[in-house]
Amino acid sequence: MLNSLPLVVRGGARQLLQGQSQVLAVRRQLWAAVLPTATPSSAMHAIAAMPPTAVPPRTALASATRRFHSHTSPLLAQQHGPQHGQQHGPQPAVHHPRTLRQRLSNGWDQTVKIGRGVRRFATVLFVLLAGSAAFIAYKRRKALLTINDGSVIHVKLDKIGVTEAPVQTVSIPNLIARANMQSFTFWELLQTLKWIETDDRIRGLVVDFSSSGSASQATARSLGLAQLQELRDAIAALKTAKEARLGRGKFKLTAYTDTFESHMHYYLATAFDEIQMEPLGSIPLFGLSTVRPLFKGFFDKIGIELHSASVGEYKSAMSMFTDDEWSKPQLENTMELLNSLNDQIFHGIGLGRKTQLDKHRVTVDSEDGTSVELDNAAKLKNLADKAPLNAGESLGTGLVDRLDYKRKLMTISLVRYKLARSLEIEQENALALALNKDNRLGVAIIYLTGNIARGDRGMGGTAVAQHIAQAGNAPDVDAIVFRIDSGGGDPVASETMWEAVQHVSDTLKKPVVASFGNVAASGGYYAAASATKIVASPGTVTGSIGVAALRPYVPAETLAKAGIKIDVIALSDGVKNASIFTKPDATAWKRFQDSMNQVYKMFVDRVSTGRRMTTEEVENVARGRVWSGADAHKNGLVDQLGGLQDAVDLAETLAKAKKPAGYRRVVTVFPPVKPLISRILEADSPEAAMTTLHESLVDLGRSIVGALMAGASEQIDESLSESIDVSMTSQIQAR
Repeated sequence: MLNSLPLVVRGGARQLLQGQSQVLAVRRQLWAAVLPTATPSSAMHAIAAMPPTAVPPRTALASATRRFHSHTSPLLAQQHGPQHGQQHGPQPAVHHPRTLRQRLSNGWDQTVKIGRGVRRFATVLFVLLAGSAAFIAYKRRKALLTINDGSVIHVKLDKIGVTEAPVQTVSIPNLIARANMQSFTFWELLQTLKWIETDDRIRGLVVDFSSSGSASQATARSLGLAQLQELRDAIAALKTAKEARLGRGKFKLTAYTDTFESHMHYYLATAFDEIQMEPLGSIPLFGLSTVRPLFKGFFDKIGIELHSASVGEYKSAMSMFTDDEWSKPQLENTMELLNSLNDQIFHGIGLGRKTQLDKHRVTVDSEDGTSVELDNAAKLKNLADKAPLNAGESLGTGLVDRLDYKRKLMTISLVRYKLARSLEIEQENALALALNKDNRLGVAIIYLTGNIARGDRGMGGTAVAQHIAQAGNAPDVDAIVFRIDSGGGDPVASETMWEAVQHVSDTLKKPVVASFGNVAASGGYYAAASATKIVASPGTVTGSIGVAALRPYVPAETLAKAGIKIDVIALSDGVKNASIFTKPDATAWKRFQDSMNQVYKMFVDRVSTGRRMTTEEVENVARGRVWSGADAHKNGLVDQLGGLQDAVDLAETLAKAKKPAGYRRVVTVFPPVKPLISRILEADSPEAAMTTLHESLVDLGRSIVGALMAGASEQIDESLSESIDVSMTSQIQAR
């Protein structure tokens, strides 16, 4: 029976039995001393014969003691007389011994009572431990969320990634990053720097560009030139604001590293007051370049014909598959784009290091034999021919301020500051809006990133159009910022999003400001053509107003070499010409080209209407030509140069005419990221719910495999650290 009890109760019962054995041993000694004529067995027999009601139901030991005294008192009175306090009289009636069932029942009752006591003790102990843990957690949370006066913010660039749009997929790295507030969207990063401007508790910003040597670096999402330019502008605005509030020299911007990984790292570092590098470091000040492989010869060798149809001599999206060299217009356009972007990089470096570069004179011999002193931009281009530059050369030319080793500083991480300050801002907004619900000007940021495709999931054209329409109909949204970082894709999806933007801006009368990221070309520009205003960074790759498509053909001879024979049964010429195993005839190819021309004409008309330009003006900047943001601003494709923060400010300006004075701006990402369970419950059908679950499980499985291949322990440990990853490279891509 004892083995069937819970572990705690079982242990208490065993202790009770051991205590009873000890008491019985003591009582045997007493019997031997005071009752020489009575044997222990006869006394125990008499005690056992007593009914259960003779003793009040107390603890087992107290009950046994009371039985002992009640039975032995008459015996003591008979043997020793009344001096023991007992009177002669009739003896108590003799009772029959209790049954085994009664004994077990009485023992079980006592064991249950002990179990209840143990349970009460465990409950009290649990409450004490839980309270202590909650108090410790509160103290740690309070310490974590406390921003002390004189704090210096520390940023480690290669710890976690910065994404343009919120991450929608379920994966191990994303879950860890979200749980520990480690991930940033680009907007959150800009907002955090904006908060620092007016926070007088913060007296410095230190950025570590050195490598951690982690496997996660290879998968970190890089920031492009347009985003780097906006970060530089945000840092410059931060410096100006701090000098106005605290005074000159009271806020320090410091960048340090062991060595710079790329010239784009150095480009960002030149926005800081001081650059420090270790004695064996170097700066790869190369400038921009692009490499485009040409696959025509490869497909010729394997016997596959690729036919491309492009509208616009500059449209180069498919030429890498069909050409064996650069065409003259495409080469000209690529060189113009690279030169524009490269000049912007060297110009930015020259402005950031002007004081240091001015101290170092550089002269070159001209063609007539005279020496000519170079300006700062020319100095940097001259240094690019000698790159990479070692530490001594970097110090001697003014590219760095000093050579030294980094030291551990008492700082607060940017992640921790973002968490603490965001809670403060939320409380301030909640209080202000609670007092006056009409005191809100809502700006919604809607994203379009990556390849443009049709569909109502993720970044599909239908899904993004629905988000735009929902934000337009939302009563708490007064303006929309349409953030685009896409090189194009399906024109049908672009047309769907174009119509949604036009509906909100023209019919619902809410301003829609398009904000271009690193690239907004081809279909990316198409989707934004009807926006109220377009804002782009100087380094944004944009334009590419044109159309291109690829039509593969696999001849029967090619398949025969692999032992494959194709028999085609087609009930119409249309379906036959649509097959990759049928070479399109002249009529089919003309119809294909005509459909491309129709899409191009629609594209030009959309741009003409949205930008308020004539068809001829659009044609002059179209035909597939790619522009930098700075050049697009000059030719009318862009209204204003600036980044995401500037686009939000412009949207507020366009919407505030309908708001009373003293409003509070609230910026939200629309729609908010939904957890997996919400997406499953809101699915249109059981099949859609299963699809959502399947995709999430597939993403989760891929992330687990990726984590195992990359070293899961290292990835998890680093994702838990308080840092921020802004790994940067330069990429030029247009379609």
